[in-house]
Amino acid sequence: MEDEGKNLNNLKFTGKKDDYVMWQAKFISFATYKGFKDHLLGTSKLIVAADGNVLTDAQNKTNINWLNKNAMAYSFLHLCIKDPVSFGAIYNAVTDQLPDGDASVAWNNMMLIFKP
Repeated sequence: MEDEGKNLNNLKFTGKKDDYVMWQAKFISFATYKGFKDHLLGTSKLIVAADGNVLTDAQNKTNINWLNKNAMAYSFLHLCIKDPVSFGAIYNAVTDQLPDGDASVAWNNMMLIFKP
């Protein structure tokens, strides 16, 4: 756990546009290492049953894993920011499906605000 804290200190975002591209690259690398890059980029999605259908046990298991990875990604984003604008971008990244936070929406919010 101590090593994890050291990693996060290197990933803190200042809230300055000039620092964003480097922070983004570092955070993507960290996300790849932790296994939640697809959740940030929105290339991995929650499985939703079609009308009248029920998810299989395997799909439910996949969704549980997906939700855990999304929570991890969303939490790490929160832990790596220092300024109120970034906090708002991440804090407000909630959806009806993910009322506790959607990592992909948070990531996109950050890009919309800070990417040059």
